[in-house]
Amino acid sequence: MDGALPDMSCYLFTSKLSFEYDSAVEPLFSDLTVGFPTGWTGVVGANGSGKSTLLKLLTGGLQPDSGTCNASGPTVLCEQEIVNPPPGLEEFFTSFDVYGCRLRNALALSPEMGKRWATLSMGERKKIQIAIALHAAPDILCLDEPTNHLDAAGRDLLQKELQRFHGIGIIVSHDRELLDALCTQCLFLQPGSAGLRSGNFSAGKAQARIELQNQIEAAT
Repeated sequence: MDGALPDMSCYLFTSKLSFEYDSAVEPLFSDLTVGFPTGWTGVVGANGSGKSTLLKLLTGGLQPDSGTCNASGPTVLCEQEIVNPPPGLEEFFTSFDVYGCRLRNALALSPEMGKRWATLSMGERKKIQIAIALHAAPDILCLDEPTNHLDAAGRDLLQKELQRFHGIGIIVSHDRELLDALCTQCLFLQPGSAGLRSGNFSAGKAQARIELQNQIEAAT
């Protein structure tokens, strides 16, 4: 079994979405309308551009000021924080379905890890957090900096598992190699604006440079 399959009719899109924090000078998002197809979409931008906020809006952790987020569900968000054990920890390590067993084997997760969360490394915790999310087979999986704390071997194992995911995946990451390996489109965020470009991160950056050069030439 390659992986648990979500509903193939899954969908995720925003319509005229706007959001502003009470303490902010200007909105993070204004009239954002974007669709997310099956496969991985990267979300990139400078700190403060709204990447983590967007994931929370997409998964219902935050409500927009106006507009809508439309998701077929179920959705799962793996946040950066891994201090506390994720829901479903015990169930994951005591499950004996084919997919759960394969995930534990593929990510080098031994049964005793489920009983000693407090002594696990940050990298081990991150792998477990994402493994539990994958095991749930959500329609929509949002990951915030999934390779944080992982060594090269752990990162490679995780990338292979994420490539097997069949639903709609949204990934916020500074790991450019991961974005290039996984993503078929990227949403480039700047405060107050967003641009969706097809292809992986490198292709999107190249397109952004071309667009900027065209703007400069048009203005001269």
